[in-house]
Amino acid sequence: KLSISFLETHRFHNTKVFELFNYDSLILKTCFNFKKKVFGEFYKKQNYSYSYKGKNFRNFEEFSSLFQAPKNYFIRYNWYAKFRKPIFWKRPQQEFFIYLIKILKRKDCKVFSIDDLYNLAIKKSLIMIKNGKKSFFSSKLAEDMKWINAYFLIYNENSIPGLKKDKNEKLSRILNDQNQIKACLYFRGDTDDKSTYSEKINTYLNVIKLLSKKSISVYLTGDFHLFLQKLKVKKNIFYSEKFDLNPYEFDSYAKFNCDYFFGSAGGGAWPCIYNKKTFIFDSYPYGFKYPKSLTLEKKLYNKKLKKFIRSDKFQFKDINDLRKLGLFPINNSSNKILGIIKNVIKK
Repeated sequence: KLSISFLETHRFHNTKVFELFNYDSLILKTCFNFKKKVFGEFYKKQNYSYSYKGKNFRNFEEFSSLFQAPKNYFIRYNWYAKFRKPIFWKRPQQEFFIYLIKILKRKDCKVFSIDDLYNLAIKKSLIMIKNGKKSFFSSKLAEDMKWINAYFLIYNENSIPGLKKDKNEKLSRILNDQNQIKACLYFRGDTDDKSTYSEKINTYLNVIKLLSKKSISVYLTGDFHLFLQKLKVKKNIFYSEKFDLNPYEFDSYAKFNCDYFFGSAGGGAWPCIYNKKTFIFDSYPYGFKYPKSLTLEKKLYNKKLKKFIRSDKFQFKDINDLRKLGLFPINNSSNKILGIIKNVIKK
């Protein structure tokens, strides 16, 4: 089996993660620069994420309105099907590579695109649910997010992917972290209003202080540079620059080799499902959770009632829709988060 992955440099895809596992992989770059121009889908330009025919859009809702996408239905369009066929994550360049691979492959070789794999996973998960397995998420999950439910269900049926022993041991020698208890701390800095940054950063600084006092080595990943200058604790703190390691390489090692995983939800947190103990705090959207993990969601404040309310009825609700209703997700207190982490590391 060969895994072929499409790399989009502007989205900071981590290629080093493939080097840690025992399977063959090939990485194809789908975006490139030429005379200061970027060729590739959805590149960022002047704080805009999406552009089409010279017009820029601030978010996917504005962009998708061009093609009359249903409200709050984040759909990916097949650019070679006149924007009408809903697919997952393929780009025109990916379409070209997949077409080329199918031409060059051996006759007895099967090729599965990302759409094929997602659809196969979804079909398998539906069979598993029919046979008694409990779904991770409600049936109201958006159509293009059902693959997440499938992934988590299938993951629970399989073991952790095999890590390359020599590669991981080499990094362990560089970090000199053999026989240490390790915790990966993931900080995602783009999920809150700037007004709450200082409060959020203080929470993470307190978490680092607590773990260091317990003689637990802390591996900083994500947007930790936002608070690195304020970090007074030096003992048992690990990050890529400190050891002159490639940040992607360090990030991959930390997330797949630590005993604990603490931090925000998001793309960078997905490897947490392979750690022994995971605590995701200030999680959003409501209703999202990782397998075998402890999750503390953001509190939900009702501005009209001037009090916090239950979030059960607002699962997977877009934050802009919540704000229109006068509802605001709020981070939990540092003391509450620290109290839960103390219990996690005791067990």
